[in-house]
Amino acid sequence: MQGHNLRAIRYTDLVALADQLQQTGALRAEDYLDFIGPSPEHARLDGTTDPTWNDPQDRLAVREQQLAFLKASHAEQRFIDFAAYHLSLMQYLQSLRAA
Repeated sequence: MQGHNLRAIRYTDLVALADQLQQTGALRAEDYLDFIGPSPEHARLDGTTDPTWNDPQDRLAVREQQLAFLKASHAEQRFIDFAAYHLSLMQYLQSLRAA
């Protein structure tokens, strides 16, 4: 986690980090795509590229908001559990940064 901060990370750096974590065994292959999420590059409804798609983003805050929304909207428990698992994984990895 040295040099990476999930509170301010570019999407391309998140992908590179996920690759490194997977190679070292710290990230399971089945968690890889959920960890990085969809690329925000073409997230606009009209299909155009968002010029800010690779700006640093607080990935932990995004996961926290997703979990809060699922709980508030009374989503199925399996979706809440899945979101909580991925948030806890990111929190754990972020804690290694400080170690």
